[in-house]
Amino acid sequence: MLDRNFAAQTLVSAIATTGAHVLVRVKNGRRLPLLHRNRDGSYLSRLGTLAVRVIDCEITITTATGRHTGTYRLVTTLTDHRSHPATELITLYHQRWEIETAYLEIKSTILGGRVLRARTPAGLD
Repeated sequence: MLDRNFAAQTLVSAIATTGAHVLVRVKNGRRLPLLHRNRDGSYLSRLGTLAVRVIDCEITITTATGRHTGTYRLVTTLTDHRSHPATELITLYHQRWEIETAYLEIKSTILGGRVLRARTPAGLD
């Protein structure tokens, strides 16, 4: 799973050539050709020469500051909507987003905004 800063066609294709599957968030305005619409609302497309499936969704997370809802465009190499329903992939990405949000809250509340860093490998002990 990758966030939108890692949605470069070359990176996604390189990962896919290893046999691994990818689920990546892309910018909402990224235009991807609609080749075939699936029953679950997702559609088949291409990222360069790579066959992908596009899932447009809305995800809500709850944090200490309240609920936040956003629209997201997910791209995956899992192109079979029957084996990998869009709802399952949205849930998976939602869980990833909750984990990232929890880490952010830990850094900003528990640590008081301080960042833990070590200047040397010995400092990591």
